[in-house]
Amino acid sequence: MKTAIKTISGWVIAAIAIVVISAFLSISGQCAYPSPVTNVPHSWQGTGGKNTEPFTITKSPWVISWSCQRIDPDHHITLGVIICDPATNGTVEVPINTESDTGECYIYQTGKFYLRILSVNANWNVEIK
Repeated sequence: MKTAIKTISGWVIAAIAIVVISAFLSISGQCAYPSPVTNVPHSWQGTGGKNTEPFTITKSPWVISWSCQRIDPDHHITLGVIICDPATNGTVEVPINTESDTGECYIYQTGKFYLRILSVNANWNVEIK
C-alpha cells in the first residue's frame, strides 16, 4: 500500500512541476535569443526547463533524440519537449511527453523553430539531427 501511495504521489508531483514550469515559461513571454542555429545537428543539456535558441530546418523529416538520467532514484523522470514558433511563441507540436530514459521521434515540418524543454527529476540531453 505504501508503495502505491509513493508511486501516485510521485506522479502528482511530476504533473504539478510540469504545470508550474509551463506557466512560468508562458508568463516570461518573449526572450532575447542569440543568432539562430542553422547547422544541424545541435544539442542541449540541462536540468529543469530551458528554451533553446531558434534554429532553421530545411529538410523533412528531422529527428529529435533524448536521453535522461534520474536525479532522485526514488522518483520518476518526466521529460517534455515542445516545438515552438519563435515569431509567435506559439506551440507547433508536442512530440515528446515521456517518462522514458531515451528515445527519438521524427518531425515532418520545416521552418524556423525553438524547443521548450521541461523536465522533472532528470538531467537531460536533447539533440536535433
